[in-house]
Parts: sequence; C-alpha cells; structure tokens
Amino acid sequence: MLCGTAKKRKCYPLHYVFKSLSPPVRNNLVSFHSLIGSDTVSSFSGPRKNKRWKVFSDHSLLLHDNGRDGDIADVEKFVCFLYGTPEQHIVDDARVHLLGKAKKTLEMLLRQAGKLSGQNMTPG
Repeated sequence: MLCGTAKKRKCYPLHYVFKSLSPPVRNNLVSFHSLIGSDTVSSFSGPRKNKRWKVFSDHSLLLHDNGRDGDIADVEKFVCFLYGTPEQHIVDDARVHLLGKAKKTLEMLLRQAGKLSGQNMTPG
C-alpha cells in the first residue's frame, strides 16, 4: 500500500496492516467504506477521517449487515455515534437533537429555506 505525497512516498506491506486490525474491523471494513467512503458524491459532512475511524474501531459490529436486505437500525445507530449523539438510535432523532443544540427554531429554518429558494416560507 502506497501512502504519502509524490515526494515522500511510503510503502506499507498490506498484510501487516491487515493483521494489526481486530477481527470485527477486518470483517466490516468494506461496509465502513461503502457507507463513509469520501470518494462518493453523497459522503458524510462534518466528522473528519480520524473521528470516523475511531467510531468505526469502537463500534464496527454495528455495520455487520450493511449492504444486505433488512433492518438498518444498527447502521442508524452507527451514524448517531458518528455525529456524537449516542443516546439517539434513529437518525431523525439525532437531527432533532443537533438542531436543538444549535438553537435553531423552525421559523428561522423556514426563513433560511425561503431565502435560498427566493420564496417566503414563514408560517402565517
């Protein structure tokens, strides 16, 4: 595996890196990349790579069913951990919590949305 810049290349034997990872991390690495991968258009905003990796290392088992048909509750829990709202287990609840922390009222959010679209969206 090559890392670094063009002038300062480093080569790491991939099998050593793989062996250094815990089994849950190894088994769910593809799921992590498919969910978080910043090489996709719709990647997560906010948490940086170091935080993403820390959350994944601590909670990698939550992604064991990512990409399979069925319940996405564990993936939602992972996203809540990613955004620092572990007490929430549903992404919509985490959004409400984070908006509440920012002290944004619904009226203020509607005004901002109206400015973006050029319409007055305030209630009443």
